[in-house]
Amino acid sequence: MYIQMTEFVREGEMMRALRHPGIVKLLGVCVECGSFYLVQEIVNGYGNLFDYLHKPPVNRLTYWQVIAKRDLIHSKKRPNT
Repeated sequence: MYIQMTEFVREGEMMRALRHPGIVKLLGVCVECGSFYLVQEIVNGYGNLFDYLHKPPVNRLTYWQVIAKRDLIHSKKRPNT
């Protein structure tokens, strides 16, 4: 249990250091009575996480579409300046 708790807190510290507009901000972690909790900022306008992950996306690119577009952009040669 101690090793799991230590790993959870360490990963929480790494997640807390992430700063990007597309990532929900992690405010802190808590371990209480053998349960692990993440405290995150509230994101309004998207419903709950279950619906966001499991309902069909509307005007939202999938991960693989984003990767394909990135690869296409990076495969183009830039003109010499």
